Amino acid sequence: MNRWWDRWALCTLMVMWAVFALLALPGCAQGMVQAPDEEDQIGTVVPTCTLDQFQHPFRDGKALPGGRGFMASGNHLGWDLMAPEGMPVYPLGCGVVRVARSAQGYGTLAVVIEHRLRTPLLVTNGAGSRVSVSSFLSIYGHLRSTSEGGGRGVSTGLRVGDTVNEDTVIGYIEHRSANGDGDEHLHFGIRLQSASSAQRSDPTGWFRGYDAVPSQRSWFTDPVAFLRQRAEPVPVPSEPTPSIMDAGVRD
Repeated sequence: MNRWWDRWALCTLMVMWAVFALLALPGCAQGMVQAPDEEDQIGTVVPTCTLDQFQHPFRDGKALPGGRGFMASGNHLGWDLMAPEGMPVYPLGCGVVRVARSAQGYGTLAVVIEHRLRTPLLVTNGAGSRVSVSSFLSIYGHLRSTSEGGGRGVSTGLRVGDTVNEDTVIGYIEHRSANGDGDEHLHFGIRLQSASSAQRSDPTGWFRGYDAVPSQRSWFTDPVAFLRQRAEPVPVPSEPTPSIMDAGVRD
């Protein structure tokens, strides 16, 4: 009787551990490739302003080479623009804030802004197809909301539903210890959808930093090439040079 009971208890324990592993492992893997893991309330404010030109996320156009480029390693859905801690970050132009919160893989603060174009723009997406775009999302990761660490200094006060313009500071580069991903940098991405459309097509990762299965690359484009199409006369980063940062997984 004791032997039968011991076998039953051992089998039960093994099943419980197997179930735990199946539940835990996907979450770990998922955290390496995408940021959001919850449904966001994106608000109902519709962008009323329209864009003719885009500006660089850094007011003086300064971004150090060495960050990972678009589709680096075959799955990176943005550019990593190297910048010093505390540097202010600006939106591409006017739009409505859809996300302003901490996010998995993006650290203290990720900001997503929805924009409308005055006239449609023909761009090449991550799958290599030419597509016409009239609304899009700009994605900014590894930020903080205050000019100094620890919640000190000037605060952006940014909230979902806020309308921003080219003079709005949407965040500051976060210190490496709290940015969720290595040395100080901005993850800068462009998703070729409105927020509501992106949530419908990619509900658990709609402002992701990495591609996954099923692939979402057709909804993204190279943000530097995108900037160059309608950019104001500011520098944009050159092609990335090899760096030690390319050895790790980055958002």
